[in-house]
Amino acid sequence: MSDDKTNQIIRALKEHSALVQQAINDYLVRDTDDDALTETTEARVSRLETNLTVIDKLLHDPRVASGNNCIPVQLLYTTAPEGTTGSDGTSDLDGGKYRGVVLAGDPEDSSPTGGKLALPEGMKVGDEVIIYHTAEDGLETHWLVSATEKPYAVGRFGGSAIFRQGARLATRPIVIIDTAKARKDSPSELGDGTEGSETADTHYWSRDELPDGGDRYGDCPIKDWYVSRNVYNESGDKVLYQMMRYKSYDADGKLNYISAETRVEVDAAEDCTAV
Repeated sequence: MSDDKTNQIIRALKEHSALVQQAINDYLVRDTDDDALTETTEARVSRLETNLTVIDKLLHDPRVASGNNCIPVQLLYTTAPEGTTGSDGTSDLDGGKYRGVVLAGDPEDSSPTGGKLALPEGMKVGDEVIIYHTAEDGLETHWLVSATEKPYAVGRFGGSAIFRQGARLATRPIVIIDTAKARKDSPSELGDGTEGSETADTHYWSRDELPDGGDRYGDCPIKDWYVSRNVYNESGDKVLYQMMRYKSYDADGKLNYISAETRVEVDAAEDCTAV
């Protein structure tokens, strides 16, 4: 649950407790005018009922229960804001950090207290934010954004990021997200749909590492070819076939596609009588 919502519930509970105590005191004090006492008590009972309704809605609001401030964002870049540099003095953001914008605020549905649910920390639609993807915590990767893929996500407020802007410091709100669609475009490829070479391929793929410019593919989608089955039909054309498929994985390692089979001829029987 977010700190703002927690504090809101605590305030409502404290006020509720104070109202109950005031109502009890009014009944105990006998030298108060009866008409005034009745009017005051009825008003406080009405306020108590309203307060209890607010508390109940706050506690059961899925936006509160999930600890999510419902900040919708679009991820755009892996570089620091224009004119600034990141923590290492370069324009690149650390792994799992992205630059994006707030897409919408003040949902049409009213909050439990009767007003609109405003974005936290004074954020507005179109504001630039730094987006932190928790699944890439501690990694150098950027699974989510490419030149053609700019995913959307919903996150929660997580403080402010500080950047150097010449001799000054610049800040951007941080939005924490737990999931978003990862990149599918321009996958690297392990193997192919042919019989291939008899030499072992030394290339490999690691989701959590950057490519090393050699055998290791990383921080990218991957297409992985494999032999799905071998077939030899003695009553048929007497040819040994291997059936090939490939699996496509997003940059975060999530399987998104399995191809149909491709048939490759491995060997064929020869007519020994012709020798």
